[in-house]
Formats: sequence, structure tokens, C-alpha cells
Amino acid sequence: MALALPIRGARLLVGRRPEGVHLAGFWEFPGGKVQAGERPEVAAERELKEEAGLIALELEPLLVFVHDYADRAIRFHVFLAPEPEGEPGTGAGGDWVWKSLAEVRRLRMPSANARVLEALGQRVR
Repeated sequence: MALALPIRGARLLVGRRPEGVHLAGFWEFPGGKVQAGERPEVAAERELKEEAGLIALELEPLLVFVHDYADRAIRFHVFLAPEPEGEPGTGAGGDWVWKSLAEVRRLRMPSANARVLEALGQRVR
């Protein structure tokens, strides 16, 4: 799994998962599966474009970790995408909004994001 965390100024882009999908109503960062033969950073760029309509001008590695779910373990590759090009639209992740780290910390997110938020707290002020 590859995540791209877009940052503009002191705000992060998050999207709310639409009704009718797994974890509907939860908030998330742009990201998705790494395809066979694809490097995680390429997957993060692709998912950012596909889901939120943004183009990463650069990616900074933030964190790699494994999260154990009840039915499987997933390896996450997390990248910061500072000052991406474009404006977020409505995509696979629902509507996208810019929020401060403090606001993001109060959102209902999938459990794996606890590690992401911890790492973000050390990089984003």
C-alpha cells in the first residue's frame, strides 16, 4: 500500500470515504495498492493523481510500516507530497479537503493511520 500525503502550507489533504464502500464515512489520505512491478513512490504519485487529481512535484519518504489487521498484514509506504500541483476534486476517495494536523487528528480514520499521524507530528508543525 502506498500513501501520498499532500501538504500545502500547514494543511494536509484528506478525503471522506463515500457511502457504500468499505469504511464508509472514515477519513483517509490518498493512496492504494502497489501494482506488480511498480515502485511504491510511483504508486503513491499515481494514486494521488487518480484519487485527488493532484500532481506530486516531489515525494519525501516519511514512513514504512506493517499494520496487522484481523485477516491480513499490510505494508504501508508513506510519502509526503509538499505543495502538489492542481486542485483536489471528487474522486475514488470522495470529497477532498485541506485540514490542519490538529483537525486531522480529530477525524475518524482507519486504525493504520495512527502510525502515520505519529510520524507526521514529528515532521509537520
